[in-house]
Amino acid sequence: MKPSRSISRAIFFSLFLLLLIPVIESCSRLNRGESAHIFLVTLDTTRADYIDYSLSNNDVTPNLAQLASQGQYFENAYALIPITLPSHASMFYSLPPHRLKLYNNGQVQKIAHPTVTQLLKREGYITGAVISLGVLKADFGLNKGFDHYIENFKPYLWDKPADAVNQDVFRLIRDLTREKDERKRFFFWIHYSDPHEPYFPPYEGGKFRIFVNGREVFVSRSTEQPVVNVEIQAKPGKNKVILDFEIPANFKNYPGCTVEYIKYRDFSLEPLNNLEPREEPEIVFPAGWNVKKTRNGINYYSNEKRSEIIVRNRLQRVLPLNLGFICSLRVDDAARKLFYREEVKYMDHHLGKLLEFLKQENIYEKSAFIIIGDHGEVLGEYRNHFGHIHFLNQTSVKVPLIIAGKGIPAGGRRDDVVSILGIAPTILDISEIKKPGFMLGKSLLTPIPLSGVKLLLETYSPEANFDAFSIIDYPYQVIFYPGRRVKKMEFFNLKRDPLGVHPSDDVNPDGKKGGKIRAGLVDSILKISRIIMASKGKIGSACKRHQEILKSLGYL
Repeated sequence: MKPSRSISRAIFFSLFLLLLIPVIESCSRLNRGESAHIFLVTLDTTRADYIDYSLSNNDVTPNLAQLASQGQYFENAYALIPITLPSHASMFYSLPPHRLKLYNNGQVQKIAHPTVTQLLKREGYITGAVISLGVLKADFGLNKGFDHYIENFKPYLWDKPADAVNQDVFRLIRDLTREKDERKRFFFWIHYSDPHEPYFPPYEGGKFRIFVNGREVFVSRSTEQPVVNVEIQAKPGKNKVILDFEIPANFKNYPGCTVEYIKYRDFSLEPLNNLEPREEPEIVFPAGWNVKKTRNGINYYSNEKRSEIIVRNRLQRVLPLNLGFICSLRVDDAARKLFYREEVKYMDHHLGKLLEFLKQENIYEKSAFIIIGDHGEVLGEYRNHFGHIHFLNQTSVKVPLIIAGKGIPAGGRRDDVVSILGIAPTILDISEIKKPGFMLGKSLLTPIPLSGVKLLLETYSPEANFDAFSIIDYPYQVIFYPGRRVKKMEFFNLKRDPLGVHPSDDVNPDGKKGGKIRAGLVDSILKISRIIMASKGKIGSACKRHQEILKSLGYL
């Protein structure tokens, strides 16, 4: 017998109260004096353990460390889902993904509640955003409430580096502050995504060029992972297409860096006009190419830096063709880890440039800063995997979090267990705006105990291999993978295993108390996962353009 809908909702709400601890807060306004400009800076794909908070001998993240020293930084901050769009939506609504019915990138959100941006806009804030990944385009709904929402991608890329982000930010801020008015208050969301795959810092040299019969028809950086979609003119008879991949000279600075292959994903060379079968061009891949068919298309692999394709045009006239693929360079895993660290370093450098600019414009001292990662990244520690969507280990969900600036007292390191649900309430707290009742998070300006806080984490197919759910009751974590055939349930002791990549087979890892906690967490995650899966909304298929974005960023 199935429980009634009202009973299911009651059970769900009770369990949600237990796990996410929504807090009933005072609605009184704070007395912080003059309100601050607010900067929300999200660091896409940035692991917490790659941030160095040392103020000396810090050659990776000195700017983040300096800012953290002026405010507070959190050692136990978590994203609730390791997927960019729903993770950012959880920040802006202070609601978890399954409550938002937003599970994957590529979904167009339809959420009735106002975003934190809209709440600020209603109170007179001027709002602006600069994003750096295609999965956050205005198409997907996070632009609500923003006066200015700057995307500004290159025609063949769905991401942009931190220096390009800063150029857009500097231009926007100068435009908005041209008229000096001390009464104006600004909310800016700045999104950096440099540590995102393929991990190559943009200052690494090297060009990727396409030549057709000796004429260059396309050029980009060899490390950019471009989306190629160009028209070529095939003359009658034999045509030679050269894919010329220049390996960046700086690769030699990374010990042992090895180029494993060059991948041409979703390769196609199609006539622009309808042809009879006997008129179709013949495409020949010489020796050295490997091909792999997938459900999403055909991928070609080459070990050669300069690869050739022969196109034979059977007609006695020029034949227009469309050449399309997503190009990527694959290096060995050790080099990928080194490059990831370089990307974090590069991002921190340009964050420092942002802070310098704000000081020059006399904005810095009037501003509050919230800096947080949207999720982490697995770098081979768990199942030799690289990425962030499929798993809920600490490497995927533990993120850096810093609050500093006007209205935020210096407090140094905090061990509170917190999540991205606290971002919107903190922004409202700083701006002295009442938090609406639908928001489940609590302002980070209020201390939260280390123990007794339980967090529910989630990730979803079809973008993930399978739906998965986790509960963190620090220092314990249980992860449930319903779609796995074996090892569906994993348990971790985070004191012993801070990265959460070595499941504990010990039934009682810390004696009787640990065994009891484990049993309770397993029981809770089984109940909650059943309820969430039963109420999971349908995820529609992405349109062709959105699929291109997802594929170019490695999500499909």
